[in-house]
Amino acid sequence: MKDCIDLALSFIRELGGERVAGTSHEERARSIFKKYFREIGVEYREDPFELYISDGLEGYLEIDNKKIDIRPFGLSVPYDIEGELVYFDHPEEALALNVYLQNKICLFALRPSYEDILKIKKRGCKGFLLPAPPYRDLLSLHLQQKAIKDNAIIPAASIKYEDAVFLLDHTGKKAKLKGFGNTFKTRAFNLEVMLKGKSVTSEEVLITGHYDTVPFSPGFSDNGAGVATMIALLKHFYGRPLKRNLRFVFFSGEEWGLCGSFTYAEKRKDDLKNIVCGVNLDVGGAPVGHVMARITGDEKIKSVVEGYWKESGIHVEVKKGIYSSDSVPFAKEGVPFVNLARVGGLASFNIHTKNDRGFY
Repeated sequence: MKDCIDLALSFIRELGGERVAGTSHEERARSIFKKYFREIGVEYREDPFELYISDGLEGYLEIDNKKIDIRPFGLSVPYDIEGELVYFDHPEEALALNVYLQNKICLFALRPSYEDILKIKKRGCKGFLLPAPPYRDLLSLHLQQKAIKDNAIIPAASIKYEDAVFLLDHTGKKAKLKGFGNTFKTRAFNLEVMLKGKSVTSEEVLITGHYDTVPFSPGFSDNGAGVATMIALLKHFYGRPLKRNLRFVFFSGEEWGLCGSFTYAEKRKDDLKNIVCGVNLDVGGAPVGHVMARITGDEKIKSVVEGYWKESGIHVEVKKGIYSSDSVPFAKEGVPFVNLARVGGLASFNIHTKNDRGFY
């Protein structure tokens, strides 16, 4: 197994760096995957799909002659707006009956849902700001893909927590919000490797993880560590006698709304009945931390997972629930999934920022 681990470490060192779906950085990442597939000796296929992304995401908020750096939401740029700054703990407060949102720029403590965004936009809100958690850098976030089709684009940006605190003393004042960048349609690729089982069966176990990153992030924890683990597993299982087919899918476009996995699940809808279980690896790399498992399935699968970890002598926090990652499109079609993540360390704390660099 040591050779598999060494291979994974070599892989993640080489992979490190921004890998936004549908860009030249993703193309660089794919070339690294292909190199390691050849080294292991497996065949692969590339599966293209289309999505919308944004690049050049920079900007500022200007209020009382002070300029504050922002990180515009993907799919919301470009924009140049002015409005009165108002603050709400929760988006529902902004949607109360007697609240006036016309020409307002809202600062929310909690992220509004897609439905909330539709409502505040309809009521004349010019845009909104969302603070990062304390001590974290500017977050790279985005609007939903369907916002383009639904005409639900609204200027939005992440700001630092300390800047949000500063703004509390400036509510009611005129603010200017400027977001640079371009939004456009592009093409990204999923990568797939199939290991055939020895039995005459159509049953499959699916191993998944996404290799793309948010803009500006080198993506060590989210999700370089996850796909590096998949590379180690691929080397471990290649050439071994497998009862069932084992399919590895490295998704792109996860960070823009699970675009790659939704496309994949839709294209292969008729084959999903053959998948007996899936394992999704998303977020890892913390040398000091803990593993959690989120089971999207019945109690039987949860019990099997709990039993395995107990026999291994490793504590894993196992709960039933939805994990917002590439397992979702399959779970919606009734495919049971085990989502694994290693959290609690500095790496996972810095996901979706420029500081997701790990320790390599």
